[in-house]
Amino acid sequence: MEHITLPKLHARSVREALFYLHDHREHVAVSGCNLTELNEKIHHFFYETVLHDEGADALRGVDYALQPEHVPYLLMVRKDEWARATIDNKYFAWIAEDELAGMFVWFHILEVQSLKDTQQLADKKNTSFNPKNWTLPDEINLVAPDTPEERLLPIEHIFDTSRISTDDKINVITLMQEKWSIEGQKLKKRFRFLFKDKEVIPEEIKEVMACAVDEGLPSFGVKCITPESIRLAIPCMYHFFEYRDRAVLRKLSRIYSVKKYQEKNKEKLMVTLLLDPDVKDMLDEIAEIRGISLHKLITHWTRRHYGTLRKPVQ
Repeated sequence: MEHITLPKLHARSVREALFYLHDHREHVAVSGCNLTELNEKIHHFFYETVLHDEGADALRGVDYALQPEHVPYLLMVRKDEWARATIDNKYFAWIAEDELAGMFVWFHILEVQSLKDTQQLADKKNTSFNPKNWTLPDEINLVAPDTPEERLLPIEHIFDTSRISTDDKINVITLMQEKWSIEGQKLKKRFRFLFKDKEVIPEEIKEVMACAVDEGLPSFGVKCITPESIRLAIPCMYHFFEYRDRAVLRKLSRIYSVKKYQEKNKEKLMVTLLLDPDVKDMLDEIAEIRGISLHKLITHWTRRHYGTLRKPVQ
């Protein structure tokens, strides 16, 4: 066969590039690659598939030798497959805007039963959704997502590569959004103790996660490395817990509060003072009126008056 220079199948986004490379996922590493690198891999595998793979004629839909003029058509076929398989970014916007929503959807994908639940919901809309036609998390060639940005891409990729109609994909993602609109605020309210502080202290959140696992809350094998991702996973574990026991929720909150208090005060020193009973009563009354604890009251007075003292001349 004469040498043929193939024009490149160019993806305009990482999402599109992963779609073209999905069939070659066992032979190509994509995690950490930028769009330029992914496009080079696309060109390589497209060339190998079209020209050299066994059954290439069947892939091309012809039983005669490939001619240069056929190449643009084959590129167009792949582009058409992408256009027909994907749904608009707008359907994933709510996931991109809310990091807890992204973890909520990821838990749905990880949990096998969630697909059955979605089947039941989808049946109400008379769709032909079949869970068996969905791409599973372990079938995608991406590292376990640990940030909201990393999590969105696999979610999109699972929808892109699943063998169902775009109408059914839209129905499923819409049903998930409707479920989140009902459950999201409840989860955030129940776990507001986790989200009050912007910064997440690793020791605190790991203790809460350990307790959640000990109490039987399902994790479905979710892999969380950063404290931020652990904080997002815990409310979702509770949501998928069969019993949703309030006692478990109170226990998680108590452990978090204790660890937070210990972390906050680990550098502080304990001081024992001998006070006359009436002085102690006065301090208690002042603290109660001001609505603060005794140690905060003493700390405030000490810092306020320390700078006003006249130090002895040396």
